[in-house]
Amino acid sequence: MTDPVIPSKLPGAESGVDPFDEAFLGGSHELPSSHISEQIRQRCTHDLKAVRPWSRARRVQAGSALCVGMSILLGFALCRHHHTSLPKVLAAVVWLSLVPITLSKGVSDCRYETRTRRWAWALLVPVLFLLYLGACSESHLPFEQFVADPGSRSRALTCTVLSLCTGIGAFAGTMHLWRRTDPFNPQLSGALIGLVGGVSGAIACGIMCPVTESWHLLLAHGFAVVALTALGMVGGRRVLCP
Repeated sequence: MTDPVIPSKLPGAESGVDPFDEAFLGGSHELPSSHISEQIRQRCTHDLKAVRPWSRARRVQAGSALCVGMSILLGFALCRHHHTSLPKVLAAVVWLSLVPITLSKGVSDCRYETRTRRWAWALLVPVLFLLYLGACSESHLPFEQFVADPGSRSRALTCTVLSLCTGIGAFAGTMHLWRRTDPFNPQLSGALIGLVGGVSGAIACGIMCPVTESWHLLLAHGFAVVALTALGMVGGRRVLCP
């Protein structure tokens, strides 16, 4: 193995010429004058600003505030035609508490949490949320009757659009906070970010929606959770990978 190249062994070290300049130029070109070197240095550094990168804690705080804030504000802002029951509010608080937990443990500490545990969380939470929606239903129509009823279709479309729009807003903002931060498993981190966005959208929809029919809850409210988790898995590689 050859000796490592160190400045003292480079040509020109004894003559006072910068050994790295001499090494890079191969000794066959003239070095720029000090005046030109200073102009190059000023041109390359004149607009540089010190940037303090966001810590994991700041990302978790900002992402949680974005998701929870959008869910609660939009949910209660659109809740004008009925009074939200206390159990529904308590359920919303419980589900939204998963947002900072998911962002802090599943996304920020991705190097320390096992991959199996993170995948289990990304797959288990949507299933539990769909089971929760099924438990909240107070009536059940046959699927053919649900699809054939114009009123049911209209309400389902309204809730689907609301949950998706709210969820996509929370998902996009949170994904932006974590851009280029995960070289290890960007697809998995993206799925978890999509999960918190989907839950935020579904909870916002649940706060304002008085419908308790099972197909409506599962399709119109639960779709955002499943769709955004899948979208995050696809988009994670493009956005989160450095």
